[in-house]
Amino acid sequence: MARGNIEKRGADSYRIRIYLGKLPDGTPIYHRETIKGTRDDAERRLTAVLRELDTNTYVEQNNLTLGEFLHQWIGEWVETTGKSPKTVASYRETLDYIIPAIGHIPLQKLTPRHIQSHYAQQLRSGRKKDGGPLSPGTVHGQHRVLHAALEVAVRWGYIARNVADAVQPPPRRKKRAGQTWTDEEAAQFLAYVRHHRLYAFYALAMATGLRRGELGGLRWQDVDFERRRISIEQELIYIGGKHIFKDKLKTEASEDYVTISPTIVELLEEHKKAQLKERWTYGERYEDNGLVFCQANGKRLNLNNIGRRDFAALCAKAEVPRIRFHDIRHTYATRLFEQGLPLTTVQRRLRHSKGSTTIDIYGHPTSKAEAEAADAMDDLFRDEKKA
Repeated sequence: MARGNIEKRGADSYRIRIYLGKLPDGTPIYHRETIKGTRDDAERRLTAVLRELDTNTYVEQNNLTLGEFLHQWIGEWVETTGKSPKTVASYRETLDYIIPAIGHIPLQKLTPRHIQSHYAQQLRSGRKKDGGPLSPGTVHGQHRVLHAALEVAVRWGYIARNVADAVQPPPRRKKRAGQTWTDEEAAQFLAYVRHHRLYAFYALAMATGLRRGELGGLRWQDVDFERRRISIEQELIYIGGKHIFKDKLKTEASEDYVTISPTIVELLEEHKKAQLKERWTYGERYEDNGLVFCQANGKRLNLNNIGRRDFAALCAKAEVPRIRFHDIRHTYATRLFEQGLPLTTVQRRLRHSKGSTTIDIYGHPTSKAEAEAADAMDDLFRDEKKA
């Protein structure tokens, strides 16, 4: 039988019908499409669809809008492929900018210009709070999410190609280089906070490079004093306007243990004794979550306050350069490299699954290393002068 035929439907309307095969129950499947124009237009469309079938690029027509697909993508792809709750929430927040603006457009009729115009509008007045411009980095983040979603639409057979490939997004935000303290500055900070109730919190961050969320989620059951090990089993994250505990971290390496020194063991033992006194003081009002670091009443810490307010104030009072809390981890990694430890050891201590990640983030040369490299060949010139 013929693979396709054309029927006249009106004065300037034709319908093409192409046989696609049968369902398991024997019901025939057809591609049907109405073409406005001349019979030649219908012939060209028929030929185009047949070519798509021959080259395995055929996509069945559907009326799915971009917004409807993006909701499917979040629920059936993002949430089921091991993404962290924080990542899922970030994607949903990004889609809140995309769906209201262009979500009504049929997925199969979405064009590069639709997307490019959306980005231009976002750069002019995309901010929800006051209608001001969004930064190029934020809009680039929208492109990254939309492109990833449309890749899945291609895999699912909704569209033949990812139209976001033809879009020029704004430049991505430049990654901020981490700042570090010198050994003297780090020691000065630790000396100042020695009698702070969270001294062990800052000391453990400095001695292990643990992330803020890992410290906030650390439980006493995860501390092995005898073997001097800390297991990273959960972290405290901020999502949906509140802090929650998340059991599974990003990589297998992140779920491993961290060895601590005898000095840190002593600090944690001191901290545990002080915490027991606080627990006795609060009595029945104490909320026991088994946390190593918590408020005086046992409740979980507010990591946002620590990162943005408390830590900055302590830096100022200790008279050391103000850095981000995460830069304590950067300081730790830099010190390990300066002491000549092998990459594999630094990678293991930072719990990265790949050494390339360690190098990309922390493997930059320090001023100390640069100076040592600059002086490395001087002995040859001294020998040359003697000759």
